[in-house]
Amino acid sequence: VDVVRADHLDVGDDAVLEALLARHFAPERQRLAIISENAGQTARHVRHAQLATRSDVLAAAAAVRSARAWLIAGGTMISDYQGLGFPFRYTRPLLDSLRRCRKPHAMMGVGVSSVTTPAGRAFFRKSYDRVALFSVRDDHCGNALLDLGVAQERIVVAADPVFAWRPPRELAAGMEDLLETAAGAACRIAVNVTHEEWRQQASLYEAVARCCDRLQAELGAAVVFFAADCRPGPAFDPAAIETTALRMRQPALRLPVQNYRPAELATFLGRCDLVLSMRMHPLLLGALGGAVPVGIVRQPKMVRVLEEVGAGAQLAAGTLAAEPLFEACRHCLQTLPQ
Repeated sequence: VDVVRADHLDVGDDAVLEALLARHFAPERQRLAIISENAGQTARHVRHAQLATRSDVLAAAAAVRSARAWLIAGGTMISDYQGLGFPFRYTRPLLDSLRRCRKPHAMMGVGVSSVTTPAGRAFFRKSYDRVALFSVRDDHCGNALLDLGVAQERIVVAADPVFAWRPPRELAAGMEDLLETAAGAACRIAVNVTHEEWRQQASLYEAVARCCDRLQAELGAAVVFFAADCRPGPAFDPAAIETTALRMRQPALRLPVQNYRPAELATFLGRCDLVLSMRMHPLLLGALGGAVPVGIVRQPKMVRVLEEVGAGAQLAAGTLAAEPLFEACRHCLQTLPQ
């Protein structure tokens, strides 16, 4: 494979990319180009590769023409629950270019949500018909593709690529100091919240805030907020952290908002006792490091990853309340291996 499309949108995208490159690419034998939404960030953790941004039309076009094959890696690439804008219309220009150039292309480690609208199903049939192979991360994704009319022989079901990754132990500047600040606490709890489709549900963030207050007051925990998707604007993690922190009666620690390498965040989360998150990959990265994951489930993929991890707890975002969230966290902390 010559070219990987892996848009940097959050740390999960980066973790999938690093996991795939670590296991499947030999830079001394293969020429690799990466088209990234944020090439500067991708360059921090991918060496031996030519980089271009999606907006760099000439570089992207040159990559399409010169490559023997394309791999579209990671992310939920098939879904219409947020309408057709993302991911369908976002991905369509690339798929159209590959069709015109007759380049073989596959999707690896991607998520698939049920496509229910007539417009979404028609869009899929038109734009994804030339994808040679879909490697998806669980049976639910595979069944969703079958429902869309994809032949069984074009579907491979495998675990999320990050399960097979063993990140190196490393911390970014300032992480060790923050861990030291929390060293005197009875336990360390890393908390990640996001807005996206939930930002109008004030009761969710109120429940997280009340739970965090109790974790600090009753259990002596140090609560540390962290962002997995650092994009500005009201939809993403920094805004959600601010929303939650303003509702708390006691201040909490915060990991500075920046695009950390997946290995750095995995190491940091592994130094905590529990990871509470509304996102899938922070739960997985924390579990890989030894922390107990507690998921505020907003998408089915989070349920399946927590089942595969076989530890922690899960609570539905739509009905979240402070008391059951606190009790779930307390139970997980009380049953930690000594």
